[in-house]
Amino acid sequence: MVWMVRLAVFGTLLWMSVPHEATAQVKGDVEFRLGVNKRFSSGVPAGAAQPSFGPSLDVMGHVALMPMVRVGAYGGYELSPQLPYPARHLVRFGLQLRVLSPFLSRPWRMWLSVGFGPAFAFGPSDAQTVSQAGRLFEVPVGVGFAHHLWGRWEVTGEVLARPAFGHGGSLFEARGTGTDALGLGLAVGLQCEW
Repeated sequence: MVWMVRLAVFGTLLWMSVPHEATAQVKGDVEFRLGVNKRFSSGVPAGAAQPSFGPSLDVMGHVALMPMVRVGAYGGYELSPQLPYPARHLVRFGLQLRVLSPFLSRPWRMWLSVGFGPAFAFGPSDAQTVSQAGRLFEVPVGVGFAHHLWGRWEVTGEVLARPAFGHGGSLFEARGTGTDALGLGLAVGLQCEW
């Protein structure tokens, strides 16, 4: 009888010492998404309109620090029309922290995100203005969700606010369009977990 207990303990310890693949644990994700953004500028002169809605494209990836905390990087492009000027092109990138909610269960998931990074704006030339460039810093804060589709794929959505500061460059100084104080956005995408 004692030898059976010893054999069971030895077998259990041997089984525990062999590495096993943790298939349920998410190590990270990659996400591609399309959206629409609206910028709000301060100091817009008379005769110039606030920027209007424009399309955006973002790519991001995260790695899991803990089961409900992910850190990663993002990059994106945005077109921001503002009459009577030609549309501005914004290229942004930075770091992001994503905290997942423990209250939703599969197939749904929800998160809060906060990030920080620079954005570079380019205004093409037209008959009234010459080509100009500028820079700013953004702190994107968002609330997002995901719904499991199949396998490792999920459809995602996120509402974002992008407070901006630290403007510089000829686009903001000479063009007379004001400075971007806040950007609001809504994006949907496809995410693959690995």
